[in-house]
Amino acid sequence: MPRTRTISQLQKELAARQAQVRKLQSRRASLAKRLDALERQIAVVTGTGRAVKATKKKKAGRRTTAKKVKRAKNKQSLANVLAQVLKGKKGVKIPEAVKLVLGAGYTSTSKQFQAIVN
Repeated sequence: MPRTRTISQLQKELAARQAQVRKLQSRRASLAKRLDALERQIAVVTGTGRAVKATKKKKAGRRTTAKKVKRAKNKQSLANVLAQVLKGKKGVKIPEAVKLVLGAGYTSTSKQFQAIVN
């Protein structure tokens, strides 16, 4: 049976979690400063670079998205094509099913098409 909580209990839980997040973010920032200092020391000792003052990190902004790949348009869904290709066949392995589906004219730009067919 699911536990039900009151609004005040949920608010307390939310406040506790937000406090924990702030504490962890502060810890991460201090660790990042220490790591940056160590990296600068390593660069000086190894001679791979010059010692540069740490620069402020930019605030998180919009993430850039990866280049969009044009989506393949098929007349039938993958499920329908699979059903037609595998009709009457038993014990077909995944790589073989992928070849049959692609051979039937289904197009995909996915790098992991075999996982989708699975």
